[in-house]
Amino acid sequence: MGKVTFCGIPVEKYTVCHGDSEVQVHGAEVLRSYLEKINGEALRGGEGIIRLRVEEGCLGADGYRIRNHPGEMEIVGSNGRGLLYGVYGLLEK
Repeated sequence: MGKVTFCGIPVEKYTVCHGDSEVQVHGAEVLRSYLEKINGEALRGGEGIIRLRVEEGCLGADGYRIRNHPGEMEIVGSNGRGLLYGVYGLLEK
C-alpha cells in the first residue's frame, strides 16, 4: 500500500490538534494510532494540521463534517459521538 496523503501532503507531516474534552482526546488518539498503522510511519507534523472539535447544535444529532483544505483538515462533530463518527468516517475512506 502507498503512503497516505491529504491535499498532496504526506499524512506523517500532519499534527492532530484537539480540545481538552475526554472525547476530543480519545478521538485524537484513535486518529493518530490508525493513521500511523495505515501509513507505517509516526506522525511528526510540520506541514499540516488536523483539527478536531465539537460545535454543539450544528449538523443535527450525532452529525459531523470533514473539511479538507491544503495544509489543514477539520473534523467537526455536533456532539462527542458525532466527532467520533467523523474520525471513523475519515479512517474508512
